Amino acid sequence: MGPGRDRRLPGDNQRVVDAQRKLVQEMFGSYNELGPIGFMDELVERDALAPDFMMEIQRDAPNGGQWHGPEGFKEMAGIWLEVWDVFELHPEEPFETAPDRYLVPVRQRAVAHGSGLEIDEQFFYTVEFSEGRFRRIGLFADRPQAERYLAGEGA
Repeated sequence: MGPGRDRRLPGDNQRVVDAQRKLVQEMFGSYNELGPIGFMDELVERDALAPDFMMEIQRDAPNGGQWHGPEGFKEMAGIWLEVWDVFELHPEEPFETAPDRYLVPVRQRAVAHGSGLEIDEQFFYTVEFSEGRFRRIGLFADRPQAERYLAGEGA
């Protein structure tokens, strides 16, 4: 098993939770530093994505739906960033809702291309791990919907 590929053993849960929280925090830092394409390339290079990796965005949101694999994520990000000159993510502390599942309140700040319209809103990201790798990342405008998604009730 490579870095982050920990399995939960009795009495060892806190070490796994701490390692996963660190990966989630690094994920947001990497996104802000490298942009979405560089961020995804870094996750691929680090072998940090599960084979069935998927990004799911609340279905009634722009770019809503499922985006499969690194290429799907990059396609979604390319479409999204055509609209924004600035797009930043400012996460709060991730917290575990169930083994290998995290909810992350995030302030998103964006400045629209052309109009200069500025948006600063709170959203909720979800992160699910499988064998220490990112399996699913979700994005939701409301916390109850994000929590239902993490509980396996779909977007």
